Amino acid sequence: MSNIVDMAKLVASTGLTVLITGETGTGKDILAHFIGRESGCSNFMAINCANLTAELADSLLFGHVKGSFTGAADTRQGLVAKADHGVLFLDEIGDLPASIQPKFLRFLDTGNYMQIGSTKECKSSARIIAATNQDLKKRISDGTFREDLYFRLASFPLHIPPLRERREDIIPLIRMHIKDIEIAFSCRITIDQEGEDMLLRYDYPGNVRELFNILDRAAVLAKGDIRGSILRPLLANQGGANNSIKGAFWSESRSESLKKERELIEAALAAAGGNKSAAARMLKISYKTLFNKMRLLDISG
Repeated sequence: MSNIVDMAKLVASTGLTVLITGETGTGKDILAHFIGRESGCSNFMAINCANLTAELADSLLFGHVKGSFTGAADTRQGLVAKADHGVLFLDEIGDLPASIQPKFLRFLDTGNYMQIGSTKECKSSARIIAATNQDLKKRISDGTFREDLYFRLASFPLHIPPLRERREDIIPLIRMHIKDIEIAFSCRITIDQEGEDMLLRYDYPGNVRELFNILDRAAVLAKGDIRGSILRPLLANQGGANNSIKGAFWSESRSESLKKERELIEAALAAAGGNKSAAARMLKISYKTLFNKMRLLDISG
């Protein structure tokens, strides 16, 4: 990851368009903000292109003039104008509607664009950083993404590998996020060696975001002292745990497993102040599942 950061620092001082690729949760948005900060830019605008209709994408990006469509009661600037002399970050660029792609390509080439309903050309010097978890080359072959737009976006490509392929980053990330949790919770957070070893063996289908979520939940349930006994059921229930962790968890005796599950549920209920709905959300199970487990384990409340 340090190599990626070094490259990000190098490109930050240029005006090049950057395309960040990687699986969901690898930290593409964090890297985009980092490039923005390193470039000295204080004007950072962002948009997520997922699920945008063509009309909405056009209006959000380029703006519209009063009366250009039903409901357009005022003339409004788009993000391209608002990000002038700054950075515009387009997350999930692979989902940019096909009908908007030519207009966006022209903006990348010339800096010129037109608001919806206007015949007057506007100009913006917004720098573009885009990100996607999709295979854009496959989208090109499918005919859903323009090849010329891809090459224009990828002036400087940065790929963030999944966390399972850079396990040397896991411990530094754990320690960095624990410091953030300590600030948020205003208390000291510790993690034992068994806990760190478990986190090193986990596969992280949700990448860095999943690691941080696990640490957040563990810190709440453990009341600051994160131990392997707290992490074991959390990791086993994530669905992406590797076989060594799942095997270790489910090979325990039935009584020991039930004991640990009881401790976990009681810890969640205590952290939630007895609120079952909140406890279920912490444990990432449904309210009905929690209720049934409480009955099975004879947990009052």
